[in-house]
Amino acid sequence: MSEAKSVRVAVVQAAATPFDRDAAVDKVCEMTAQAAEQGARLVLFPEAYVGGYPWGLSFGTVVGGRSEAGRRVWERYWSAAVDVPGPEVARMSEAAEAAGVHLCVGVIERDSTYSGGTLFCTLLYIGPDGSLLGKHRKLKPTAAERLIWGEGDGSTLTTVEAEYGTVGGLICWENYMPLARMAMYGKGVDIYLARGARVLARGAESWRIRDLRAARRTARRTTLGAGGDPDRRLGHECDRTQQVRLRRHRALCAPRRLQAGGRRVLALTRTVTRCTPARRAGRVTAKRR
Repeated sequence: MSEAKSVRVAVVQAAATPFDRDAAVDKVCEMTAQAAEQGARLVLFPEAYVGGYPWGLSFGTVVGGRSEAGRRVWERYWSAAVDVPGPEVARMSEAAEAAGVHLCVGVIERDSTYSGGTLFCTLLYIGPDGSLLGKHRKLKPTAAERLIWGEGDGSTLTTVEAEYGTVGGLICWENYMPLARMAMYGKGVDIYLARGARVLARGAESWRIRDLRAARRTARRTTLGAGGDPDRRLGHECDRTQQVRLRRHRALCAPRRLQAGGRRVLALTRTVTRCTPARRAGRVTAKRR
């Protein structure tokens, strides 16, 4: 019977930075160092943390076509992906080596071997010596994820050996796939990493709120207002001769942290931007006509 071992693991829960790859890598490096200072030897980040999980975006797709605005959003998303190996992976490898930890982080990987245009939802395994030990590409993207991510295959059902045991895992809905789990069990995994894009108490809704707020801030700076469609807001590039101020005549949820019984909980506040009197008068006049 083998001797029992213990290890401290850090499961990072932190807000993402959609469409901002460099900021995401900065946060990975910073929080990896913080986790190591608190004794962690294995650090895990969520699905698609670098590159972003584009919750709520359709990229302008319908059956048989895609809008021009959606194509431009896709271009931005593709540009925020990482090459493996590549400069962003090198930065994270340096952070893992400096901290002396195994670092497992979710990224959006840009295929640099074959098509160049295909993206994969990937889990990277980085060793405490800074080496890239392996990667796992999501086997079957879920639902509309198939519009933006390619499919992985069994060749990347990766496990890595650490002094405290065998480490491996799957991504989000893959953890409901019996044969994929059995493949990992067959490799003798001791620490199973079941990663997903849900990183706060309110889960996926929290990611949707953060992504929409970030998209709204981006749209204010660089895009034309186009109603409630985030794809169009992100996809219409701003022309100096056509700049307009975004008006938000709809309800937006914003997360607010409260203390309740000694625990941190996430509350949602609803803010509504009302129409100005002039606009209300204009609508009344139009109706009378």
